[in-house]
Amino acid sequence: MSNRFLQEKLEKWFSSYKKPLIIDGARQVGKTTTIRNFLDSKNTNYIFIDFKQLHNNEILKIIKNDNIDVLVNFIEAKYEIKKENMIIFFDEIQECIEIISLLKYFNEIYPYIKVVASGSLFSLEFSNNSIFYPVGKVNIIYMYPITFIEFLKIINRNDLIEKISDCIINKKEIPNNIHEELLNLFNDYIYIGGMPEAVYYYASNNGLSKKVIDDIKDIKNNLLETYNRDIYYHFKSSDMKVKVISILDNLHIQLNNQNKRFMLSMIKESETSTKPRMSRYRNTINKLIISNIVNQLPCVYEIDLPLYNYLDESSFKLFYNDISFYTIRYPDIIPSKMVPTNQTWNSIKGGLYENYVNSELTCYFDTRKFYYYKNKSSTKEIDFVFDYDDKLYLIEVKSNINNKYNSLKNFYCQHNKILIKTDLNNFDFSKDHYINIPIYAIGWYCNLVINRSDNI
Repeated sequence: MSNRFLQEKLEKWFSSYKKPLIIDGARQVGKTTTIRNFLDSKNTNYIFIDFKQLHNNEILKIIKNDNIDVLVNFIEAKYEIKKENMIIFFDEIQECIEIISLLKYFNEIYPYIKVVASGSLFSLEFSNNSIFYPVGKVNIIYMYPITFIEFLKIINRNDLIEKISDCIINKKEIPNNIHEELLNLFNDYIYIGGMPEAVYYYASNNGLSKKVIDDIKDIKNNLLETYNRDIYYHFKSSDMKVKVISILDNLHIQLNNQNKRFMLSMIKESETSTKPRMSRYRNTINKLIISNIVNQLPCVYEIDLPLYNYLDESSFKLFYNDISFYTIRYPDIIPSKMVPTNQTWNSIKGGLYENYVNSELTCYFDTRKFYYYKNKSSTKEIDFVFDYDDKLYLIEVKSNINNKYNSLKNFYCQHNKILIKTDLNNFDFSKDHYINIPIYAIGWYCNLVINRSDNI
């Protein structure tokens, strides 16, 4: 059985089926494995169609002719399964983007056939083609890299998840020995990242020996190479390919700066142009975002409801979709080197921890928007801001134990604002003005805020 949060969403979809389901997500986040494990657990004789394995196949020709009846009858004859009993899993749909339009007809003509589809970069392919998207006829779920809580599940440490949940719900400290154990596991996770191949390899080897560290480094390098190959295949123009690689190769440098706002001025260009840089790069950035390769964090200049009323469209941050793309740029930083005396670690951990928090919030919030705050007339900044149930949650991320939180002080004693500090310290709910959440628990805390009806 899968240890991924997607499992719960698949269960809900399967038990109350109404529409075809699309699972969207970046490459290598575990979509295919999770869906197949789920369908296997239901003892279903499902039909698996992988478009990456089909070349000049009859099914492809039928799909491209946009005929749902011919397609269903062909599948029924080929797989010898009556259409009334069909469950179909279309995988790698970016290789046959026309199938998405046909999902409308599964909904309208064959509503009893359960259909799930998955792929990566298909949103990019949609933006490159004039193909009908079946708005309102399909459900879509996003899958993200493995979170820290999923990581604990995979290494069979549900006991630690229970401890974290208990401390959040009952507003108390976690025992110091368990806190230290979690910090050590968090360091392992920061090094490994959230891509399943690396996480499951770590889990199967019971820790980080030198060999495991070297092997995980190879896994991450291979993953980066896979992403680069995808970029050269799916981003059509040579100019855009250069821009994409330039952004991804520069992103960690920008996040290491005190001002982590994305600045195109830091990217070297081979071309000369009179056009403003943002007008030349906006399309490339948008395609990186819809491809789930990077996450965008918009800026607000005021913290009040509704937050989107105060959007500063000229400022935003970009983060890697997974921290492994950050750490791979620093191959010498392994958990044993994540100490205050290591100069490289000190220079990168601030940006890395913010990238980690962004990845956690992106997973737990899914389509809910969150922002960072920067007032143009002040140097003060709040790393993450979101609203829920008429309250505003302000999160400041620090990478040390002894930290000052000057930015949060500006918002003390404001009735609808929940102030949160997240760092390497233990839980602390005793302060009048703010709460302290250990960095390993910040995503899970926000998840419980959203999913619990009572106030945490």
